Amino acid sequence: MSTPTSQDWLAWIEALVAGHWDRTNHMGQALVLDLARAGATQQADRLRRVLDTVLPPVTPPPTGQHVRPAEEPSWRLAFRPRLYIAGPMSGYEDYNFPAFFAAQTALEACGYSVINPATTGLHEDWTWHDYLRVGIERLVRGATGVAVLPGWDNSRGAQLEVHVARALDLPVQSVEAWMTQK
Repeated sequence: MSTPTSQDWLAWIEALVAGHWDRTNHMGQALVLDLARAGATQQADRLRRVLDTVLPPVTPPPTGQHVRPAEEPSWRLAFRPRLYIAGPMSGYEDYNFPAFFAAQTALEACGYSVINPATTGLHEDWTWHDYLRVGIERLVRGATGVAVLPGWDNSRGAQLEVHVARALDLPVQSVEAWMTQK
């Protein structure tokens, strides 16, 4: 078996941009199968995750119909600014999770996609370093900006996350500042 060609990828992207949900899903699944059959299992898994992210579970328009321009097609969700929340956790009651989830809710209400490190949860055998590694990876791989919670500047982890974001030229602002931009 051969891997998908550039023509296959272009056809899939065109269907996605045009809002042809049935074709986008069908062609995307075919690309996943082609990649898996060609032995490119990592790429197949990555594409499957992209399909789950870019095409969230919403009711698509009826088969063969375009999305009217006045409606926001769900593929646009992938192009929304994606903010990583950085803030203090250690030493706070419930690891400050309520503040992280409140910030996520507020930012999503303003139209942002959010990467919330609190969703990692608690793992009995993890160290501070393990949480930091996961957080930094999520920041580097997916964020287009960082929203900081109050007290971030007193947190070693949040300071490192902000340092990495600034080194990558990502904008860093308070949650409130991001909310007033929308």
